[in-house]
Amino acid sequence: MRRTVARRALPLLCLLLAGCGLAEYEARMKETQARLQEYDQTNKLLDEPLVLPGADLFFRPPRGIFKSADAEPRDGLLYHYPARPSGAG
Repeated sequence: MRRTVARRALPLLCLLLAGCGLAEYEARMKETQARLQEYDQTNKLLDEPLVLPGADLFFRPPRGIFKSADAEPRDGLLYHYPARPSGAG
C-alpha cells in the first residue's frame, strides 16, 4: 500500500516542484529583455570607440564623430576629433 501511494505521490511532487520559481524566472527574463533593448538603443546612438593617443581609455562618442584625432593636438594639449560629413558611414 505504501509503495502505491509513493509511486503516485512522486509524479505529483515533481509537478509541484517544477512550477516553483516560474514567476521569478519570468521577471528576470523581462529585466533581461529590457536591458537588451536599452543596449540596442544605445548602440544606435553611439559610434566606434575613439583612438585616444597616450591614454588607455574606452570612450564611444555620439554617431558622426571620426574615430581618430587630427594629427597634432591643439595648443599641444587637446586633440580634435572632427565631425563626419552628413551621410558618411
